[in-house]
Amino acid sequence: MTKHPEAYADHAAEFWLAAGNDPARALAYAEKNLALRPTVRAWELVLRAARAKHDGDRACAAANGAREAGYLYASARKVVDETLAHCPACGE
Repeated sequence: MTKHPEAYADHAAEFWLAAGNDPARALAYAEKNLALRPTVRAWELVLRAARAKHDGDRACAAANGAREAGYLYASARKVVDETLAHCPACGE
């Protein structure tokens, strides 16, 4: 991470979401990854980290970002649909 933070931002986010049990750190790394790679996978990672951190506004925005980024594979579609179903700002 020290030498090549861009290359490992997604891995760091996954670690902090799971074994590291630090959603705030996970979200910070997920946001860095998204800035570098605005893919559906990157949006999904931000979305999962925001949900773990209980940041509803960021989760809703990430769900919409994922939806606009391209084809949603099954795991992304599930978390996007679950998030938007409970998003008062989206009216869904």
